[in-house]
Amino acid sequence: ALRRVAQLLEKTAVADVSMSHIELAKAAKERGNAEFAKNTREGYLAAAAEYRTAISLKGDDHILHGNLAAALLELGKTEWKSVEKLEALARALLAAQRCTELDRQYLKGWIRRAVAEADLINAYKKWKEDAARPPASWEKDEPPKQPPEETLLSAAAAANFASCETCCRAGLEIDATNCQLRSKLQSLRDEGHTTDETLDKAMVDAAAAATPKAQGNAAFGAKNFKQAEESYTQALSFNPFDHVFYSNRSACFAELDEPEKALRDAKRCVALNPTFVKGYSRLATAHYLNGTYADSEAAAERGLEIDTCNAVLQKALDMAKKETAEKPAVQEQLARMRAEQRKNEKLKALLSGLNMGGHGVQVFNPGSMMGGGGMGGMGNLFGQGNASMSDDQMRQMARAMANAGSGEQQGQ
Repeated sequence: ALRRVAQLLEKTAVADVSMSHIELAKAAKERGNAEFAKNTREGYLAAAAEYRTAISLKGDDHILHGNLAAALLELGKTEWKSVEKLEALARALLAAQRCTELDRQYLKGWIRRAVAEADLINAYKKWKEDAARPPASWEKDEPPKQPPEETLLSAAAAANFASCETCCRAGLEIDATNCQLRSKLQSLRDEGHTTDETLDKAMVDAAAAATPKAQGNAAFGAKNFKQAEESYTQALSFNPFDHVFYSNRSACFAELDEPEKALRDAKRCVALNPTFVKGYSRLATAHYLNGTYADSEAAAERGLEIDTCNAVLQKALDMAKKETAEKPAVQEQLARMRAEQRKNEKLKALLSGLNMGGHGVQVFNPGSMMGGGGMGGMGNLFGQGNASMSDDQMRQMARAMANAGSGEQQGQ
């Protein structure tokens, strides 16, 4: 940055033009903005360099620090090596922190700070996993992995969800309707962080939540489950206490074959409203998809205690009982095979989309088990495509594999 300043001063002296540091900083900022607008990795790198030059000339300008944070956030998205991603995001967080220190009423500063901290938490986790992993065969000829800069590593280690929530709250004090900050708070809840319930209740906006809910319903009806999930998430950002939003999003995750998320939302749904019958069908479905058949049975039974004539829950109960009648080892094998089948179906669809036709992909298919009709994804996930293995065949294979495993243990 200092070298850049010297070059600028030299050029202005040659041209016999007198420019103040403020003018030089403004020129560097404009060049940074132009580089940022290119939306390329090289552009973000150049933009960050220009913003640093401007900061060296006018360090008390909060917007310059905010712009630097924005460029580094975008740069972090382009980095695939965990150490480089961590460093970019840590620098982004430090720049955003300085921005909000200089002006606590600058909304963009709080948004960038919250985003940087949340992303840095995940980047730090990934970096630790990579650092603990033995080098792969193709990495053995590469130089040893270098740790991040100490200052940046310290910033990453200190990042936490509570601090991220504080940033969101500070920004929402400036603009309580800001969708980006509300969505970030919801993402913290989805990550398992318990946000301040009193403050959450104070910011509920049921009227604002109605629009994304309607959009989610329309998208779900059109089988655009990803769009529906995003709409329900937006609705939750305006009212995280609405059990129906969690129920609907659980159904989306079931359709998207994200059973763990489907289970998380189903649990939250019935926790918010223990008498909501559909919540238990979501819970039974999610447990079934996760291969926890005894829990699926228990969820269906709990729902039937509330509504003894519910056909969807009765069907879920019958299905779960069919699985729990098997030995635990057989249940485990069936759960694994069904998960693999769904994975293969997704891969087959991907290859088909790439005009590869799914050649060479082996797919289990247990046949149409659920038939849809309110089962929150169970019908679609288990019975589509050309059947290569019926459910009875899969069950027989699971029993054989479980028995073989039991025989091996006895022989040891």
